[in-house]
Amino acid sequence: MGTVLTVRVVKLGGNELDRADWLAACASALQAAGPVVVVHGGGKAVDALSRRLGLPVEKRDGLRVTTPEVAEVVELVLAGPANRAVVVALRRAGLDAVGLSGVDGGLLTARQLAGGFGQVGAITEVRASLLQSLLLAGLTPVVAPVAPDASGTPLNVNADDAAAAVAAALR
Repeated sequence: MGTVLTVRVVKLGGNELDRADWLAACASALQAAGPVVVVHGGGKAVDALSRRLGLPVEKRDGLRVTTPEVAEVVELVLAGPANRAVVVALRRAGLDAVGLSGVDGGLLTARQLAGGFGQVGAITEVRASLLQSLLLAGLTPVVAPVAPDASGTPLNVNADDAAAAVAAALR
């Protein structure tokens, strides 16, 4: 019989990721929490870069309307500086954190949402075995909520929804 871990899934909101003190406090709290998977947002940074690039910042029903150009910004920010900031804070707090996007290792798969949101998706599959392998190796996965659809197109996934899907898959 395999090892069973009790795992916490924590979502860190993207509006606070630029606050080093807040991120450090979260990381310290998570250090004592036992095995944890962190899913993070990054909306504030996505908004800022989109505006700098002259791209639209539009939200409807709490979801970002994601054109192909905005999807590139989402992937760049979430899998890049946003993910890195969380990983660095966790490592400073003593956790052996590793950053991933949902694309990496086929971790997440999504389907595009209807309703004119563009490249916005809902999680259809979580490769829980990948997360379990990382956790059993003593690593703390930090997940950026970008997930490919069946054709490989990266979709922007709401971080709350991604965290819920990860938690359900790890039950």
